[in-house]
Amino acid sequence: MLKLQGSWLAAQREKAGEMQPRRGRPRCPKRLSAQAKQIWEYFMPELDFAGVMTLADRETFALYCQLTAEWWELTKFLAEHGTVYTIKNAEGKAVDVREYPQSRQRGKITEQLVKLGREFGLTPASRSRVRPILDSEPGTNDDSEHNKFFGTA
Repeated sequence: MLKLQGSWLAAQREKAGEMQPRRGRPRCPKRLSAQAKQIWEYFMPELDFAGVMTLADRETFALYCQLTAEWWELTKFLAEHGTVYTIKNAEGKAVDVREYPQSRQRGKITEQLVKLGREFGLTPASRSRVRPILDSEPGTNDDSEHNKFFGTA
């Protein structure tokens, strides 16, 4: 695409031998929580169809799914309890209002999810920057080398 646009960056990337991992649909790691696995199964067909997944993306996408599951748990907590709580003295009189730690934690996870989501083209603005991997067939499930290295399935 850069070459078609006449960009100087195209030549730089060709010279640098930019890494091109094999396209494929990695298997969902067994260690993910049940909710994270559901998120994986929801997004993976679309990402595979779009041609943006490679076998090398397994751990990064697993992190995205696990963080999304944690974000939902924190959101449920905050929906039930609110974002702040009241500190009372011995007489039961309110003396302070504090933010639940879950509120800050959800904010941090939100930032991480937006950043990771951009890597996979999961935000509207990032879709134009994420390019498909075209060097192999979609749907390949050969992550046996990954399993040998990490000892996981």
